[in-house]
Amino acid sequence: MNWFKTKFPQYQTYSRSGKIIVWLTFANILNYLVPTVLALTNGIIDLLNTAILIYHIVLFWFLLHKKLWAWYALIPFYILSSFQFELANGVYFFMKTALIVSFGFVASGAKIVINFASLIILFFILKNIHQIKRENLLEQSFRQPEKA
Repeated sequence: MNWFKTKFPQYQTYSRSGKIIVWLTFANILNYLVPTVLALTNGIIDLLNTAILIYHIVLFWFLLHKKLWAWYALIPFYILSSFQFELANGVYFFMKTALIVSFGFVASGAKIVINFASLIILFFILKNIHQIKRENLLEQSFRQPEKA
């Protein structure tokens, strides 16, 4: 654990929700790693799962280094994972996450599911973006000398 603190000192400055989201990103890596590895061992190249896996690995690394753009890059994933659509003819859209708490309903053969966990995580992502911006502005104000 001491190695982790010395390697990623910026991680220690996160609030509790920030640390949880960083580790949920790691859980998403594991969530996409297993199907991708299984597909590759069977000789199938699953490009979408592989792309999402690489996306999460890169984001996890930069979240540990407290980069603001990594927090912004999480937003599209959690917006897309907040909803699941399935039409009567079998066409569907679903992006899975490590944490799913959902409610669904069927209307005229179409199924719509709302993932409340993704919406809550999205709220915490925006909260952490605001906090990091505030910290950056405070740090910049201490660096600039006062003008007379």
